[in-house]
Amino acid sequence: MKSLYLIVLFIVITNCKSKKSFNEDAIVFSTFASNEKLELSVFKEIPDIAVDGLLNYKDSLLIIRNAANTSDYHFTAFDLSKKTSVFDILESGRRDTEAVAFLSYGIYGNKLWVFDIVKNKFITSQITEDESGDDLPTNSISTFYYGIQPLNNTTFLGTGDYDSDYRAAIVDTRTNTVTRQIDSYSKDMSRGYKTAYESFLYLNPNRDKAVLAARFTDRVQIINLKKERSTVLKGPDGFEPDMGFMTTNEGKEISYSNDQSKYAFVKGKTTTNYIYLLYSGNLQNGPNRHYGKTIHIYSWDGKPIKKLMLPDYILDFAISNDDSAIYTYNPNKKTLEFSTLSI
Repeated sequence: MKSLYLIVLFIVITNCKSKKSFNEDAIVFSTFASNEKLELSVFKEIPDIAVDGLLNYKDSLLIIRNAANTSDYHFTAFDLSKKTSVFDILESGRRDTEAVAFLSYGIYGNKLWVFDIVKNKFITSQITEDESGDDLPTNSISTFYYGIQPLNNTTFLGTGDYDSDYRAAIVDTRTNTVTRQIDSYSKDMSRGYKTAYESFLYLNPNRDKAVLAARFTDRVQIINLKKERSTVLKGPDGFEPDMGFMTTNEGKEISYSNDQSKYAFVKGKTTTNYIYLLYSGNLQNGPNRHYGKTIHIYSWDGKPIKKLMLPDYILDFAISNDDSAIYTYNPNKKTLEFSTLSI
């Protein structure tokens, strides 16, 4: 989603830039176990839908996130068997059952959820009329997290609280308190450098493992939430964040991207068996910075499995529950595309 913040911060921009790396135990690799050139076929042209994301729902629907300000609804349900859009989900607005703006979203049980960053709370919507249950907490959250994923109907996993000494926190929304903190930052890592390693957060379907996919470095961290252990992978290109730094009017250091900043991971999906991450590798000032032509596949035990090489840039993708099929969205051709998979 573009430009979500309504508050303008006065900032002091410093002249420092850095590619500084921090010592950590990591698996450094330069190649995947295998590479595959994937052939995609056109599944359906959808010129009337402005696509900003894809989710797989029970291998029967694609839940399409609509681009901001293009529809009265945030999502469109697309029937895979009928190859047509069938209904809208989650109206845009400020009423209790509506959402304003969000970074994190997904499917929890039988419901679509978003975490509204204006209301600071979860908003859920039934996907089909015959479903119920799978409710999420409605309490407001006091701390901003860049990434949020619900663990159950009372707690969520949050990452990207850069004032914390830890990368991840489990929060009980009934009391608005942190019950566990996981994976402490290096002691010499400033707040600005924490933001330079900003990452997307995804969970496996069992919600007992998480993956952090960095935006500005090809760093992947897989966290076992029960054992509180993690595996860090760096590669295959092996680049650190190339960022500038600034200080807000609140005196907080943050990083910002510049013409030399390179995007790493831009979208991701998970199944019971694998982690799939869409990789950009493009510069900030390039036309395809938010798109990717390769998908990196990892196992949940921290092995780089395969690199899928796509014929064209895609904006997002969805994976079948059994890892046998992939659906992609080509933003230039405005087409949904399809291929079988063999991992």
